[in-house]
Amino acid sequence: MIGNSAEPNRKRLFFAANLAMFMIGLGFAVRANIAVSLQRELFDRLDLANSTHMVGQGLGITFTGFAVTLLFGSALVDLVGGRRMLAESLRRFRIDVALLPINGRSRERRVAELFKCKTLRAAD
Repeated sequence: MIGNSAEPNRKRLFFAANLAMFMIGLGFAVRANIAVSLQRELFDRLDLANSTHMVGQGLGITFTGFAVTLLFGSALVDLVGGRRMLAESLRRFRIDVALLPINGRSRERRVAELFKCKTLRAAD
């Protein structure tokens, strides 16, 4: 039987799980919200007839990536431990933020340049 000492941990775990689900939902909402802009500004210029299909493929990859990350990330957190994993995530995030000004180009700009192809340039 679980004593009273486990009760605060249950409440913290419940709060953390709800916060995680909220953040996941927020991420999905942002992806779904940009789908129309992606279609209009990028995929309609490439292939108007199949642009909705291409948006679906692009968003589908992100959801697949989330599922795969959850599968392997959960095992990694179990192996390494949650505290060490969060500390390493924070360390890598700080390194990433520190390197952004040195890079000279933002990540969004590199992605935009990646999607520019001859067909897209010809449509402009």
